[in-house]
Amino acid sequence: MTKPKIFQAALIVISFILSLLIWRYVANSVHITAALDVAWIAGLVICFMAVVVLALALFPIRVAALPFISFLAGFLLTAGARWEYAAGAFVSFLLFLYGAWWARDRMDNQLNTSFYDFTRYGAPQILTALALLFALIGYFYPINFATVQLPEKTFEYAAPFAETIIASFAPVYKPGMTLDEFFIAGAEASLGNLGDVKENAAVKTLLDQEIKKQREGLSEQIGIKLTGREKLPDIVSAISNAYLSRYLTRYRDIAPAVIAISIFLGVKSLGLIIDRLAVLLAWVLAKMLLALNIIRKQKTTVDKEVLTI
Repeated sequence: MTKPKIFQAALIVISFILSLLIWRYVANSVHITAALDVAWIAGLVICFMAVVVLALALFPIRVAALPFISFLAGFLLTAGARWEYAAGAFVSFLLFLYGAWWARDRMDNQLNTSFYDFTRYGAPQILTALALLFALIGYFYPINFATVQLPEKTFEYAAPFAETIIASFAPVYKPGMTLDEFFIAGAEASLGNLGDVKENAAVKTLLDQEIKKQREGLSEQIGIKLTGREKLPDIVSAISNAYLSRYLTRYRDIAPAVIAISIFLGVKSLGLIIDRLAVLLAWVLAKMLLALNIIRKQKTTVDKEVLTI
């Protein structure tokens, strides 16, 4: 087996492995609002795009297409048996061919080897092809709209700012207070020093009843059953998740399309970063392979037709 064939086989295998890593993680573990999940998927996508860009720099289109076909095979293997996935993979491949043709045309017309043109021809079209696949997964993802929730950490980051605002118009509120502690602090501020009456069972019973009444009133108002042990992030999270669940349940018929479009646009919005990182990684890999003498750079002559008199 010749060196080019071995290298081609390596790119095909690497693409297939990256495909399995991406789509298995998307299907089983990813959460689109978790930054680490998004970063992990973006990193894998960048690695795959770098492999394809490297293939386009070294081989003609018919050979460079093999890693992408391998990636699509991994997608179809893990995504499930749907004709929509097969159709999406076909359209994705056509987008790749369009970008690959432009990329190879630019490479063939360069006097010096450069990866920069891949940021305009090749990488953007490959990312569009991948964005289509992600959108398809989002469209058919089995979401239970009645139980969908945002991660709790989403609200923990915003809690200090919200607590500062609440403390500005409710001085009795202290960061980290539970709901019942807040109601008790409010009662203490209204009644003054309760040190003498706290020991009075009758007063304590009335106070407990008033706190319960306020808690139940708030529960009815926001549509969430509260126990009194919730802190601010818990309450905001419960309200947001309940609203999100009601909203998605009401629009469950159009929600998949909205999710798919949002994912597609979200992936494309990162193109300015992902394209350049992928091309940069491909360039670094090419430099390493040149240093290891796995690939080599050579000069060739070009025959060109011109019109003369």
